Amino acid sequence: MLKFMAASLLVLPITFGQNTLSTAQIAKNVSPSVVVIQGKMDSGDVLGSGFIVSQDGKIVTNSHVISNLKNATVKLANGDVFDSVSLLATDERRDIAIIKVPGFDLPALQFGDSDDVKIGETVVVVGSAGGLEGTVTAGILSSVRETGQGYKVLQTDAAVNGGSSGSPLLNGKGQAIGVVSFKLPTTTGLNFAIPINYVRGLLDSLQPLPPATPRSFAKTAAATKRVQTPIEGIVLWVDEKKWQREKSDQAGILRFASLNGTGWGQVATDLAPTSTDQVRQSALLDSIRIDPKSRVVLDEKRIVNGQELLALQIVGANKGIAYKWFGYYYGGHSGSVQAVCYSLETAVDDNIDLFADFLNGLEISKTDVIAKPVGASIEAGIARFNGNMYLRFDPKKWKQMPAKEEGHYYFSYSLGDAYAVISPNPLPIPTDSFAEVALGSAKSTDRNGAIVAIEKKNVNGATVLFVKTATTFNKNPMIYCGYYYGGIHNSVQILTYTTKQLLPKYERDLMEFLNGFAVSNEQ
Repeated sequence: MLKFMAASLLVLPITFGQNTLSTAQIAKNVSPSVVVIQGKMDSGDVLGSGFIVSQDGKIVTNSHVISNLKNATVKLANGDVFDSVSLLATDERRDIAIIKVPGFDLPALQFGDSDDVKIGETVVVVGSAGGLEGTVTAGILSSVRETGQGYKVLQTDAAVNGGSSGSPLLNGKGQAIGVVSFKLPTTTGLNFAIPINYVRGLLDSLQPLPPATPRSFAKTAAATKRVQTPIEGIVLWVDEKKWQREKSDQAGILRFASLNGTGWGQVATDLAPTSTDQVRQSALLDSIRIDPKSRVVLDEKRIVNGQELLALQIVGANKGIAYKWFGYYYGGHSGSVQAVCYSLETAVDDNIDLFADFLNGLEISKTDVIAKPVGASIEAGIARFNGNMYLRFDPKKWKQMPAKEEGHYYFSYSLGDAYAVISPNPLPIPTDSFAEVALGSAKSTDRNGAIVAIEKKNVNGATVLFVKTATTFNKNPMIYCGYYYGGIHNSVQILTYTTKQLLPKYERDLMEFLNGFAVSNEQ
C-alpha cells in the first residue's frame, strides 16, 4: 500500500496483564481474538473455531478442522469475513494447524506456558459452539495426561461442544495454554486440549511459503470487440452481448456497464513507468479513502492471456452499502493499468463469472514485462532517488542499514536510539494526500495514533508536507517526523522517528536529516 510502515518494527501480540482475571474479564479480553472457521468437505459441512496469534492474520486451530476443507471462510468476532485462507503448517499427529488470512492489525492472543500449569487451576474456554461466537465455559484443569503417542494432552471439565474444536484453553491471566481438540463422547467432563507449547514449536518451524504457481486465464471466445487503451501494448477484448461501453470524461479511463444491470467495469491507464506492487498500493489507498475499514479478500498473481498480473478483490462500504471491487493490476516500463469491476458485494458474488470474463479480456503485450526500477544510490553523505531527488545527510550521525523492504532506504542515528527511512515512489502522489497516509500509518500500529502537527514547508525550493504523528509501540510512546513530497512524475516519503522521551534530545538532528531533501528539477 502507499500507506508507509516506516518503522517496520516487530509488532508483538497484545497482553492482558499478569494478575488473575475473572471469567468475565477473560471473555471480554479474549473474544475478539477467537474466530469461526467454516467450509465444506466431501462428507459435508465443517464448523470449527480458531484464535488469532499474530496481527498479520496467523490463526491456530485443529488440523481436523481444516483437513481437506473446501471453500473455507474465517469469520472474526467483529463480523469481518475472509474468503482467502492459506495453510501454513500442520501437525496431524497432535491435531494442530496454522492457517493465515490476509489480515491487518488483528487482535492477537498471548500464549501462556503449558509446561507450568497446575492441576486444579481455573481454566476458561472461549469458542464458537454450534457456530455461536463468544461461547464461554469455565472449569478446572483436571489432569495432564500422556497419550501414549509421544505427546501430552490437558484434561479439563470445562464444557466443550460441537464447533469448539480449535478454541483456546485459557489460564487465569487470559493466556492460551492449550488448543481444544476433542472430548470423549461416552463420558461427561472428559475434554482435552493440546498444550500450547506444541504450537510454539510449529510456529517456530514456519518457513516462507514457496510461491504458488499462478493460475492461467484467457479471454472468452465471445469477447470479440477489441478496445485499445491509451497505452499501445494494452488492449481489452469485450463481449458486446454482455457489456456496453459508456462515455468517459476522464483521460485514460474506459468505462463499461453490464447489460444485465448488475455492475460496472473500468479500465484506467497511466503512462508513467511503475511496478505492479506500486499499482497495488495505489489501489489499496483508493479503497481506504472510500472506506477506512475496507479489506482484501483475494490477493493473488494470475497469468492472463500470457502475462502475469495481480488479482485483488476488496470489500468495503460506500455510504453504508457493502460493495466489492474485483480487479486486475499491472505495472511496466510502458505504464500501468487497473481493470476493475465493481458492484454490490452480493451482485459481484452472484455474477462472478460475468465479472471474471470481463477482466480476462485484458491483454498486455509480452514485450512490456518489468517496470524500470525506481533507482537510488547512497554515496558518502548523499542519497539520490527518483532520478531528480536527493537528500544530503551527515555520515557521522547517520549510517545506512540493511533494507527491510525493497526500494526503501533505512538509516540509524549514530548518537542514540533514532531512525530514518527514505521511501521513493514512481507514482505522482499529490502532496496533500499524504496527510491521510501518515495518519493511516500511525493508526496501523496504534489505534489511538494521531497527527500532532502538520504544515507545508519550503525546503530547498520544494514545497513539502511536514507531518508529526504520535503513536505507541510495545507500550513506548513514539514520535514520527516526516516530509512528504509529490512531484509531477513521482513522489517520496522521508521519515525520522524515536521515542517521545528522547525526542527533545534528538529533534534537532532529526529535522536536520529531513532538511537535507532537495529536488534538482521537474521535467
